Order: sequence, then structure tokens, then C-alpha cells
Amino acid sequence: MASGDQTRIGELVDISQRAGDVGLGNLVEETRWLPAEARRLGAVAASAFGAGFGGSVWALVATDDAERLLQAWKDAYTKEFPQRAATCEFFITAPGPGVCELSEVGVSKRPAADGETGSERSSRARTS
Repeated sequence: MASGDQTRIGELVDISQRAGDVGLGNLVEETRWLPAEARRLGAVAASAFGAGFGGSVWALVATDDAERLLQAWKDAYTKEFPQRAATCEFFITAPGPGVCELSEVGVSKRPAADGETGSERSSRARTS
């Protein structure tokens, strides 16, 4: 990601998508078709995610191309899977914050309160 090599990012995500399909065997026809179609339409990368046997698919695309890809992707999907047209959702969202690290900040030294095991710990998120 740091190098900005979008071609390589797409290749790696494609490999991951195939490995999940073959190794886990938990994709459905729609979650196989959607990433391939997003890539055909110009997405940098696309993949299914979630617990499998349905779920969601994401596509990585330049901000200035997001609306076009979204509409073309939805149109193609509802044509390919008309039975899903009434229930499918397509939307644009920006990426969340970058990588973060969770680290332990201490263990309580006070006596355990009623119902508490005494092993509760607090954590904090630190962005890198």
C-alpha cells in the first residue's frame, strides 16, 4: 500500500478472493460475480467479506470515479441477478482510520468488586 502500486494491490486482493473461495468454499454466486465485475468496470481491487454464504463485497476505486463505478456496478448486478434487485444495497463510503495497535495500560490493583473476577483489564487504542 505504501508504494502506491495499485496493480499489485489488485493482484493480491484477487489472489485472496480466490483463496477464500477455494479454501473456505463459503462464497455464493453473487459474491463470486461482484468482485470480478467491479474489477472489469475499473476498480483497483474488490473482494467479498463477512462470514460467508452471502454477505457483502467491497471495491476500491478512486474518489472521482466512485459514482460512475457504483452506478455501473449496481446496473450490471441487477441485470445479472434481477431477483436481488429489491433487496440489494450499493453505497459509497470513505476508508476509516489507518492501522492501530491495542495495548494494555494496566491491571487494576484494587480489590475486586461484587461480581467482578479481578482480572478485568483496561485497554486503549493508539493510532500508528
